[in-house]
Amino acid sequence: MSRKIKTDPSTLDRLPVGQPAFVARVDGGHDEVERLKVMGLCEGAPVHNLRVGNRMVTCVAGTRLGMTAEIARFVQIRTPALANEL
Repeated sequence: MSRKIKTDPSTLDRLPVGQPAFVARVDGGHDEVERLKVMGLCEGAPVHNLRVGNRMVTCVAGTRLGMTAEIARFVQIRTPALANEL
């Protein structure tokens, strides 16, 4: 019997469109990252991607944010499925 192994995308840029997750932390000291924190992209915030690629659109607690994949790599996430298994 084969068992599916769930993998955590770990960073926001790797989260598939529509998959819910939560922000674990936002790393880096870049000005853009600090702006994202001010706009609600902070620890515990629910997120899901609406569009992926270099020019991403992410929904954070009901608000749409546009960012590049480069900036999204600073956002560490956890998925609800894995959070419940811990």
